[in-house]
Amino acid sequence: MTERTTRADIRMARSGSLSGRIARNTGMLFGGKLTGALLGLLVLIILGNVLEPAQFGGLLLLHAYAASFAGLASFNSWQMVVNYGVGPFGRQDWPALQKLMRFAMSLDCLGASLAAVLAVILMPVAYTAIGMPEGYLLPAMAYCALIFFRQTSASTGFLRLSDRFDLLSAHALVMPATRLIGVTICAALGTGLVGYIIVWFAASFLSYVALPLLAVWQMSRGGLLAGLFSGRGWMKPGEPGMWRFALLSNLDSTVKTAAEHLPTLLAGALFGPGAAAIYRVSRQIADLFARGVSQFDKVVHPEIAQLLNDGDPQRVMRLVLRSSLVLLCLGLSIVALLALSQANILASLLDEDYGGSPWLIVLLLGSASLMAAAMPFHPILYASKRPGLALTARLCGIALFLALVPMLSGAFGIEALGWASIGGEFVALAIVVILALGSLQRAGQAHLSASRTSVTTASPLMPEDRSGGPGQPSSGKLSPENDRGSP
Repeated sequence: MTERTTRADIRMARSGSLSGRIARNTGMLFGGKLTGALLGLLVLIILGNVLEPAQFGGLLLLHAYAASFAGLASFNSWQMVVNYGVGPFGRQDWPALQKLMRFAMSLDCLGASLAAVLAVILMPVAYTAIGMPEGYLLPAMAYCALIFFRQTSASTGFLRLSDRFDLLSAHALVMPATRLIGVTICAALGTGLVGYIIVWFAASFLSYVALPLLAVWQMSRGGLLAGLFSGRGWMKPGEPGMWRFALLSNLDSTVKTAAEHLPTLLAGALFGPGAAAIYRVSRQIADLFARGVSQFDKVVHPEIAQLLNDGDPQRVMRLVLRSSLVLLCLGLSIVALLALSQANILASLLDEDYGGSPWLIVLLLGSASLMAAAMPFHPILYASKRPGLALTARLCGIALFLALVPMLSGAFGIEALGWASIGGEFVALAIVVILALGSLQRAGQAHLSASRTSVTTASPLMPEDRSGGPGQPSSGKLSPENDRGSP
């Protein structure tokens, strides 16, 4: 197979109907993520039965702390690869795509390095503040140093751009499967918390290394590795506005990560490590839905970028409105069934120490339903090169969440995190819908204006070419007589 053939194969990977690609890719990612979430839940069930609540919560707090810093310094470069790479990828401009990948990989390295340094330096101060149990500071600092290897975003972007969602689905199983194997061994041997921290370290390391290797393998199949690492100007963007896009993406990623991990840290700080374990297990159960539908966002993002690049905003609007409504109804249906059943899932899976907040899972599922409804709208803002608007929506949501938690904690206890999450996600949904539809309207007006300009300037008609002929009205079209020619 020649280099030309494999490059053509990469381009043709996106063939097929839009709905067919979305269904196929969403199904693959959903399967991988759902399986991973189930494995993760099984891991938490094992931990909840072999560790004391303080140690169990301490391990989850440590991971939430490290993940928060990883998100804090992440430039979310996969967004840049998808949105700025769809044009070069479509016209097979491989040097431009390689330059984009070099810039994205540089941002990954910069972000991971900053996150690792900050997490390690601040760990001694944050250790007590977040409710970690005593005696595990050095293993915790070593785990934070692992963030340096979390340079995966550019690889994720390339695989999504290449329509290799099968590889992304397989990769989603690396971390939870490794954790399950390691936790089973530690439980059989009776190791302490340090053993489980080592398992978390090994699982994260394998996941961080595996994704770039998959991206390199895909590039090698298309002959795109030649010249990728030898180019100059790694930190020089290929198009104007890329640095601004990267910085705003970083801020948006920070807020998104905070919304995911901050509640666990707040639960530990306000109610102790045992409460952090209760919240995290409840969140993991809710994530069986949330992680599944979140794959739709990852699949539809490249499609929206391509549609907007092709000048088809009306099709984008129909797609996102229909998708948002379906995801919202699906989530609320699950919430209603769980609420009517009145099942205490935590008490069933763990023991009575974790069964005191049966409604927390229902509340978090309600929050996840609102988040799912907002997912299809965020890619519009990124594809429109306006990540600052997505950041605005997330900031408003997280600000309301932070304001509601202390107000509601006295009356609702740990369930205040669920109510506050619903309030924050509702506001974020309303704002992102308004901003996204406004961006689509502007994109439609710009495309219409460009089309009119191209029609006017592409082939100007001379007076003798106009339909009316000399001295007659000009319509710009050939009359039947002129079309047939002179007798």
